Amino acid sequence: MPLPSKLKEDCIVEALLELRFQSNELPEVIMAKIVDGLGVENFSRQQLPIADVPWTIRQQDPNLKHQPTVVFISENNKVQFKVGPSVLSVHNVGEYAGWENISKVFADAAKLVCTKIQSKIERCGLRYVNIVNPQQHYIENFSDLNVSVVINGNTQNPPLNVNYMLRSDGTAVVVRACSPEFVTPRLPEGSTAFIDIDVSTTDNGHTENSETVVKWLETAHDFEKKEFFKLLPAAAIEKLAVYD
Repeated sequence: MPLPSKLKEDCIVEALLELRFQSNELPEVIMAKIVDGLGVENFSRQQLPIADVPWTIRQQDPNLKHQPTVVFISENNKVQFKVGPSVLSVHNVGEYAGWENISKVFADAAKLVCTKIQSKIERCGLRYVNIVNPQQHYIENFSDLNVSVVINGNTQNPPLNVNYMLRSDGTAVVVRACSPEFVTPRLPEGSTAFIDIDVSTTDNGHTENSETVVKWLETAHDFEKKEFFKLLPAAAIEKLAVYD
């Protein structure tokens, strides 16, 4: 059976593309070129705390190297660009713009990184964050999801925090499905589950070609949808599904 193209009531609260890259340009030059290419004249700008750590130190720490140092936020707060000397991430926050629209923004970001700063992309990550509730998504509690945890023959009851990884053809999919108790900051009142799906290239995913990234994005989006709909009960899908 084909996957739905979308749900009547989206549960997506954030969709983002993260591009980690390597360039021989100076950090200041990289930042200037990215900001110029993004066209964020009407965006507000916020410096992130990590910017206070010198670049030479961040570069030597794998946990800090790809952290953004500044975020640009659109006037309606629905689009954010987070930028660092070796990372660019594009965020659709709140109301989901739809794959047809957001994929074009993601493609433009890939072209910017590959052409304007002539860098090698080391990792691509497509991530969707979802929050479900009974009123819109017919998920009364976490137990309604297609998730079960069995330890020593005994099925564990919620609250639960389930994480798993799948790998296929140079792509890794990390899925986290958990009860609201495990999420900080707290979810909106009445939420029954948090579903976070992160699809990324593996260590062999280096590329300097934006077309390769765009092609991978379609594959990653298919992976994301497949894993998401695995978690939803058939009754909820029947009520919510929209097919093209």
